Amino acid sequence: MAGQCCLESEAHALLPGLVKVMWAMRVDRPSAWSPAFEGLTPLDLHILAFIEARPDVILKELRNYLDVPNSTLTGLIDRLEKKGLIERVISGRDRRSFGLKLTAKGADLRKEQQQVRLASASKMLGALDSDEERRAFVGMLNKIGDRLILGEAGKAQGKGGV
Repeated sequence: MAGQCCLESEAHALLPGLVKVMWAMRVDRPSAWSPAFEGLTPLDLHILAFIEARPDVILKELRNYLDVPNSTLTGLIDRLEKKGLIERVISGRDRRSFGLKLTAKGADLRKEQQQVRLASASKMLGALDSDEERRAFVGMLNKIGDRLILGEAGKAQGKGGV
């Protein structure tokens, strides 16, 4: 029980810093990162990254990854398709299924997103005082990310690195 009490106390201590970082990085407003992201949500950008990382992904795989109902996924995909960022294609792996692929516009947006992500990571690391702090931070953040993602029951397949 003492460990739980300590964890709760440390979580309270972490919260102000976590909120400051999230605010400074504008994680909830992609349009603050770049005008190219106007009208897109963080989930939209995550879907584009997922599609880019997994050529010939089928809708079922994306639905399982996102853990959303078919109706929700359909709305998300329709919106990204309407914006000209992705297109539905017949899957090369399973001709009974639709796959998804980025359009040229979607690929350009992903390049912009990668540049923004790199600049954001550099900004975070630049707030630290030494190479030692930066290495420790990178190690801890990767450890946290891996454990949070891999710790999700039944959802561990293919979630890292998007």
